[in-house]
Amino acid sequence: MAFIFSNNLYRSVEARQLCKAVGIKMVPSALVVQMAQKAGFDALFIDMEHSTLSIHETSQMCTAGLLAEVTPFVRVPHQCGNGLIQKVLDGGAMGVIFPHIDSKGRSRAGGKTSSGNIILQTHTATIRLS
Repeated sequence: MAFIFSNNLYRSVEARQLCKAVGIKMVPSALVVQMAQKAGFDALFIDMEHSTLSIHETSQMCTAGLLAEVTPFVRVPHQCGNGLIQKVLDGGAMGVIFPHIDSKGRSRAGGKTSSGNIILQTHTATIRLS
């Protein structure tokens, strides 16, 4: 299946290379995304859990990331619900990061909430579900 936008995380994993991501918490601007691209970052880690970013601001940065070929991932707030996850994916995120996964049951619950790319963040590891 051909994708319109390439996922740099998948590309890096396949090439056995490091995927360099920049975290965004404070400045909701496409300029930050452009700076990340010029600095050679592969991905964006847009943090909605530890910030005041709105879904609108997050979507704008995801769209800028897609256009700049910097893969956007979004960490959603703990226990945010299915509605926000779907909006994040509809807004352009190529992956969702679920925080505070510390059991098999919680990981299954996070994985069932969406049909997009899912990343489960535990206290000690990050796991991608396909």
